[in-house]
Amino acid sequence: TNKKGKLTIQGGSFHDNRATGNSGGVFVTSGEVEITGGTYYKNTAKLYGGVANISSAKATVSNAVIYDNSVTGANNGGAFYISKACKLTLTNCNIYDNKSKTYPVDITVGANSILDLNDNVNVGVVKRGDKTTAKVNVLTEYTGSIVLIPYANQKPAVGTDSLVIFDASLSDEARRSSAARMTVRLVDETKTPYVYDDITYCVDSDGVVQNRK
Repeated sequence: TNKKGKLTIQGGSFHDNRATGNSGGVFVTSGEVEITGGTYYKNTAKLYGGVANISSAKATVSNAVIYDNSVTGANNGGAFYISKACKLTLTNCNIYDNKSKTYPVDITVGANSILDLNDNVNVGVVKRGDKTTAKVNVLTEYTGSIVLIPYANQKPAVGTDSLVIFDASLSDEARRSSAARMTVRLVDETKTPYVYDDITYCVDSDGVVQNRK
């Protein structure tokens, strides 16, 4: 979809699609996308989103199960790649085991884009595609698991780099509980198959990177 169009998908099973370029399923360059329910698996693209490549658009995905999708030509967005001022809101989704070229990445958040997490079961591995303008917002207490990979897989500045933003409505307890479920990892890209670096980081209740104790 593009311009001011709206794409609505309700339910269904989307699998075994192949793309030699961008996106193995949904490719959106503007407008609005609403996906409710459904199962997405074994979709493959060479670049930018095994399931969806969404740019310059507002997108909502709720109650969907998304797994075993892949990107074969780059280390980003095995399930979703969002960019160019896209806002993607995920609600009650279970996203896991999606892969990029050499290591798992479920979602890549590109420059000037926002990923909103709202009552999700699991969102897997989230990679920031820009150090300052790619935002990950936690709107409600997070009860699943998430691995955060910093921009360009670079070592974060402990006590300085902010990787997530907790909504102001969350209590201190909800922030601490959500932060405890978040792990910050770096990938040793020289190893095939991939391995995570030995050093593991976490985020505090302000979303700032800290050393894991």
